[in-house]
Amino acid sequence: MTESTNKEDKGHSIAIAVLAVAGIFLVGGQIRVASIEKPVLESQLNAAAQRLTATKTAEVQADDAIQKREEQIKTLTETESKYAALLTELIDLSKTDADARAITQKWKIQQQGQPSGGPSTEPSVSEVKPPKAQTTVPQKAKAP
Repeated sequence: MTESTNKEDKGHSIAIAVLAVAGIFLVGGQIRVASIEKPVLESQLNAAAQRLTATKTAEVQADDAIQKREEQIKTLTETESKYAALLTELIDLSKTDADARAITQKWKIQQQGQPSGGPSTEPSVSEVKPPKAQTTVPQKAKAP
C-alpha cells in the first residue's frame, strides 16, 4: 500500500507543480502584456487630457462669443428703435408735408399692419425697399 500511496502522492505533486508553473506563466504573460500596453494607455490618457483642455477652451470661446452677440443684439435693438422712431415721425410728417409723402411712397414706408393708404393703430414701423426688376423663368407644364 505504501508503493501505491507514494505513486499517488507523486502524481498529486506533479499535478500541483504543473498548475503552479501554469500559474507562473499566466502571471508572467499578464505582466508582459501590461508592460506592452502601458505606453499605449498613457498616450490615450494624454490624448484625452488634450481633448478635455481643447473642449474647455472652446467652451470659454463660445461663452465670449455669446457675450459679444448679446452686446451686438443690444446695439441693434437700440438702432432699430431709433429707425422706428425716425420712420414713425416721417409717416406722421407725410400727412402734412409733400416731400415726406413722396419719400414714404417711393420707399413704400408704412406702419406694420396698415394697408397702403389707411391709418393704423400699430406703433411699430417697417421699411420696404422698392421692388427690384424680377425675371421669372416660365415653368414647363407637366404632362398628365
